[in-house]
Amino acid sequence: TQSSNYPNLYRWRGREKDHTLTSGIDDYPRAPRPNPEEAHVDLSCWMVFASESMAKIAEVLNLGEEPKIWNSERDSISESIQKKFWNPALSSFQDLSGRPTQDDFDVVIDPQTGVEKKFLVIFPQSGFVEHFGYINLFPLLMRILDPNSPQLKSTLDLIENSDQLWSNAGLRSMSKSDPSFGTGENYWRGPIWININYLVLSALYNRYIKVEGPYKQQAERIYQNLRKNVMTTILREHQRTGFFWEQYNPITGQ
Repeated sequence: TQSSNYPNLYRWRGREKDHTLTSGIDDYPRAPRPNPEEAHVDLSCWMVFASESMAKIAEVLNLGEEPKIWNSERDSISESIQKKFWNPALSSFQDLSGRPTQDDFDVVIDPQTGVEKKFLVIFPQSGFVEHFGYINLFPLLMRILDPNSPQLKSTLDLIENSDQLWSNAGLRSMSKSDPSFGTGENYWRGPIWININYLVLSALYNRYIKVEGPYKQQAERIYQNLRKNVMTTILREHQRTGFFWEQYNPITGQ
């Protein structure tokens, strides 16, 4: 039900202009308008995880050819993710923005005159949703990237860049250099979410620092420093407030 117009890629259905509630990453910026030609990195990566899980279940239950079928599905989706979502101009995985079949407009009413003004909704010429944040990390989170892949190196660089996602309290949900950082509801536009930080740590520990490759040392360095930062934040704020929190301020760490 969530398939896109691209083979082996997926898009979140039922989303609104400013919210993709089905994704769980509610207000993270997507394409300017929902449209049939968009596709989403995170959902496609979750489908890799789902396919791999189904293969494991089928193997345990001894369901004949089922594990092979699901593993083939996993491999096809993984390949499409690495080819279609990669923006070479920005060396990052990004959603495909698509574009509507006809021009779309935002309507704003002038509060003084009551006159309606229309503004054309502009879609990026590149075809990518050019934001930096958690979405760019999903191929790493789901352990899709090969340890020898240059795409892994670019993703690790994004994680480790203090002008982008890195902070002393954990990884920000959006780059502090991104125009959308801290805007709107500011729910997934900057705050440090523990669930995503955990997935980063888990992927680094269980795959990228255990397998030989050119980026193993960088992955291990990131793992050690990020683990320290996240644990320090959680323990410090628990001592201060008496609670464990799902997210923390990207500036103060509180």
